[in-house]
Amino acid sequence: MPPNLTTRLLESPNTQGLYHAATTAHPFLVAAANGTLSHRLLRFYLAQDKVYAGYAYPKFIGGLFRRIDAYRNASQPSQPQTLLPVLAASITGVVREVKFFDSLAAQYGLDFGDSTTESPPHTKRPATLNYVAEMAYVAEWSETWEEGIIFLWAMEKVYLDAWSRVYASLSSVEDNHSQNVRALKTLSANWSSDDFTAFVNDIGKLVDEISTPELDAKAEGIWRRVLELETAFWPLETELETEA
Repeated sequence: MPPNLTTRLLESPNTQGLYHAATTAHPFLVAAANGTLSHRLLRFYLAQDKVYAGYAYPKFIGGLFRRIDAYRNASQPSQPQTLLPVLAASITGVVREVKFFDSLAAQYGLDFGDSTTESPPHTKRPATLNYVAEMAYVAEWSETWEEGIIFLWAMEKVYLDAWSRVYASLSSVEDNHSQNVRALKTLSANWSSDDFTAFVNDIGKLVDEISTPELDAKAEGIWRRVLELETAFWPLETELETEA
């Protein structure tokens, strides 16, 4: 039996370099993994991620929900029973995530400041705006809702793999009373947890279930695009040179 769609995407030689950049090799991830990521860059990243989690992600899932009627008319009536719990779990998870950001900010001094300003950490990076725009397009205008499910899995899978590697690496890093290292350990533990892993695996099972030759032909392009967006979403220290 040939490998399923998610396995083929993860093992595709055409995207291995992009996958490595998005989950391991980016300077942000390298610094996070060895505990040297600066406080201000972590704060900047989390401010961007809160835009993603608090604004773009709920709209994305809402767009997919609105396309369920077409799914109900598909030839495999059992599939909606898988789709609805996955989308519901996505919304539940992102609500919890936004609350997690707020508690993290209070616990580790990662004040995001006034979100109405356009100075760091609230400057919306081009990469953030590009990601938000792409999510809106995929949810509302992609040819099929199935493409949106692949996009959802790809986003969550890259996030899980990146932070799981950070978490594993930080296990050998002493915090030495460093608030930043403790924050990174808390973050990476949250984003590599058994619950989050199970959630991502559930999306992957749905992707494999809806796989068809027509969808598979589009899948690598979607996977590649998410890898590009995720790589660009990790910020660089040089972006903060204008911060006072």
